[in-house]
Amino acid sequence: MQTVDEAQLTREAIAFTRYLISEDVDAQSIELYSKAQQKLNITLSENEDQRLNFMLNHAFIIGMIDGALALQSPQSGIRKKIYIMLAILESDPNYAKHFLPQEQRSPFLQLIGLGIKAAFNTLTGLILLPWI
Repeated sequence: MQTVDEAQLTREAIAFTRYLISEDVDAQSIELYSKAQQKLNITLSENEDQRLNFMLNHAFIIGMIDGALALQSPQSGIRKKIYIMLAILESDPNYAKHFLPQEQRSPFLQLIGLGIKAAFNTLTGLILLPWI
């Protein structure tokens, strides 16, 4: 079993929460993330570990790398860690507003905008992935 670095897990929880919902995470969610990581013991290869550290140091790139990994390596340890944070946030009433449908003025235009953003992030991530 790998040794758990609490400071690293806290950095991951903060970065992934900002990526997923553009909001700061609370202490309870950080604790849940840490416990989940300890329980599941997701091990990363040396390459994945370097990639994760780069992502944490350059948070704006998380979405790009996540999009690229979704196509090239969907079972990546990094993606598993992101999904754990997503599950924690999704099940917390404090963050429910981010996952429940909301009234929108033009949902079709918003859907097109999100699709363009996702495609851009994924393509950019695919270009950057070999160098990170």
